[in-house]
Amino acid sequence: MKQTITLIACLTLPVALVGQDGALPTARAEYKAMKAEYDAAMDAYYMASRRVSSSPAYQKAREAKDADALNKLRGAVVAPNKKAWIEKFQSSANRYSPTAGEAPFLGWLALWSANKKVATKSVKTILDRHADSEDLLELAEYIGVLRRAVGDELHGKVLDMLLASKHPMIKANALYSKGYSLIATRGREPSKEDLSLGNELLAECARLAKGTELALRANAPAFEKTRLQIGMEVPDIIGQDLDGVPFKLSDYRGKVVVIDFWGDW
Repeated sequence: MKQTITLIACLTLPVALVGQDGALPTARAEYKAMKAEYDAAMDAYYMASRRVSSSPAYQKAREAKDADALNKLRGAVVAPNKKAWIEKFQSSANRYSPTAGEAPFLGWLALWSANKKVATKSVKTILDRHADSEDLLELAEYIGVLRRAVGDELHGKVLDMLLASKHPMIKANALYSKGYSLIATRGREPSKEDLSLGNELLAECARLAKGTELALRANAPAFEKTRLQIGMEVPDIIGQDLDGVPFKLSDYRGKVVVIDFWGDW
């Protein structure tokens, strides 16, 4: 009888594991769809807010310092219900728990819930169960956001986890975050040791992320030092003017040129 029970247990275990692995594509598809829906709702909210803030009525109220009018205009734009979205992502995470399928949902809760208790619990679960998940790329890309969500200690533990990842782009993003923090000059002067280690980490990031925008960002400090110093020849810029006509910066060699870099998001 004991041998029969043992055999049944051995036969049942692989079936359970297969079921867990089989749920992962479903979880990823569900997460992708849910995140797209959330992002669309947030984009619509931001666009509506911008339309209000750029309207003549808003500008007039702002110039008049009419707080009541400003609040009324802002109140006409309703933000997505964050609590409801947290519940949706948490519900999905719970359905796939404790398998790998919960990882992307936990990552969203850690980054975007804006709820320290929820974010902290999600991060601890990721550290405990999904340290080497390949579904942590978004967490790696926005690791700076995580610091604000859970504080320095947990942020540091997650960063160390991501730095040890076997997945190249996850590790590359963690290397970029760590490397840039060491060479950044905001409010301090980096030591020679920090500069050396930071540049090493950025170089490794660029190697792992070769051919991506992340690699370009990782190479930016070295590019600035070797190509963008006063007295150096300006790197050529190729693009189109407002009429769609191709041009090169080098076409204006010998003339005074003002370059205005701007963005709209």
